[in-house]
Amino acid sequence: MSLVIVTFFFFIILILNFKKIKNILKSLKCLFLAVGLFFILAFGFIYNLLYTFHGNSIKTPAVTNLQQSAINPGNLFESSLSNSISGFGGQTYNVGFVAIIILLLILFKKNIVINHHKQVVIWTLVSLFISTNLFPWFLLQTTPFAIIQFPWRFLIIANFFISLLGVDVITPIFKLKKNKIFIWLLPIFLLLLNLSAVDQFIDQRQTLPVVNFTLKSTDSAAHAHQIKVNNSNYYRLTKLNNTSDYIPLDDKIARPADIEIFHRVINHRGILQNGHTIKFKRVISIPNGMKYKISESSGNYRISLPFYIYNKKNYVVKIDHHVVPLRLSKYKLANVKIFKNDREIQINYVPTTWQKIAISISVVGAIVVLVFAILKSVGRLIKY
Repeated sequence: MSLVIVTFFFFIILILNFKKIKNILKSLKCLFLAVGLFFILAFGFIYNLLYTFHGNSIKTPAVTNLQQSAINPGNLFESSLSNSISGFGGQTYNVGFVAIIILLLILFKKNIVINHHKQVVIWTLVSLFISTNLFPWFLLQTTPFAIIQFPWRFLIIANFFISLLGVDVITPIFKLKKNKIFIWLLPIFLLLLNLSAVDQFIDQRQTLPVVNFTLKSTDSAAHAHQIKVNNSNYYRLTKLNNTSDYIPLDDKIARPADIEIFHRVINHRGILQNGHTIKFKRVISIPNGMKYKISESSGNYRISLPFYIYNKKNYVVKIDHHVVPLRLSKYKLANVKIFKNDREIQINYVPTTWQKIAISISVVGAIVVLVFAILKSVGRLIKY
């Protein structure tokens, strides 16, 4: 969805400025080059997403109350100044301390922005405005625009434009030879600023209270964000989630039944053929999979694991280290047969060859871009 918003914004800007572009061929060449670079870097994700969802019915996210999801302007400014990534409701989404400094410099020192970037200032302010609750989002609640779910997605546009304007602010500093020390100190300062935000986030999460009761599904989501999750309250907190977004669905099954099964899955319960559930002796998360320890069984039976399957070809199931056949339940859960002496079930996700190739393309592309950027930056520093 964020990609759609970004693409829409740039398309509108391109249309509005089409007549002002002097060398349209060069501009389109740069645009297609940027699009190509994006697809190379994101190819691993895009291919895997399409491969996973192909042939599956997926539960799409629910539409939220847009006006309530929009950011309070005061919270946006305050949390940006604090450089907070804490996750406390309205303080979660902001543009950051550096972005605020750049905006203030631009607003109070107008000649710092080059002429063709003055329109960018307007787009920045527009994207900031429509991400807040000052914009009448309630008018769009019943329109197709409601699919965006969260107005704070427009902060992506604002952050991009602010970064672009930041070039206008910082470039003159780099052109002055007497500022060599500042040139070296600025990246260090920005890095330390980011590290401090991460450290603040970790400290805040450690001090959150732990609840010893089950939250209701009607409770505030912001309230849930301010609770520390640990092994003792995990099962209680999972009952708050009634959305079950992006789970695979069977179109022949009623939605309430899917939600009921989802609640059993998030509580890590095995589901028998008669609909009864069993509790595993132990549930262990492993890289790309899960392990389920089974209590001593009195007989043979089939069981659906609390593990959704999107593409059956990607999964390998082992019982006591021996590969066994995998079936799918009508709820798209992994289904296996258990015998009396079985003690452990392990299920792993194994990417196909083409998935590995897609991921490799993105990784190699990222390395090439990073090396090129480093070499170019070093060359500029040496030059100055």
